[in-house]
Amino acid sequence: MGGTPCFRGTRVPVKTLFDYLAHGHPLAGFLDDFPTVYEEQALAALEEARDLLDEESRWLSFLVNASYLKDAGL
Repeated sequence: MGGTPCFRGTRVPVKTLFDYLAHGHPLAGFLDDFPTVYEEQALAALEEARDLLDEESRWLSFLVNASYLKDAGL
């Protein structure tokens, strides 16, 4: 798939899961339409995305606070 992240053992891009959810479709619908993807795989992808967002949020918060302190002369 040219480097596109896919669920292991499938040719289903992980992005497809996020597209389904973004358009209001339930996880069950995704799993029905892509039976080669296991529920555990989909849940693991969502958990990984959540963890990455949490990490990114902490980093951005640090940068904002550091910028604020610098602007305040601290």
